Amino acid sequence: MSALILNFIIGPLVAYGIGCIFLDEEPFIFLSFLMLVVTPCTNWYLLSQN
Repeated sequence: MSALILNFIIGPLVAYGIGCIFLDEEPFIFLSFLMLVVTPCTNWYLLSQN
């Protein structure tokens, strides 16, 4: 139950807060950041393409 709360409530809220602080004037990057954070199993794929 705690994993569900962390993944679907705490995580998106923290991501939204960070996005509001740092990406407030860039709406498309803000949206992309939110999608990156709340979508599971994408970080390994996006980061391994360097």
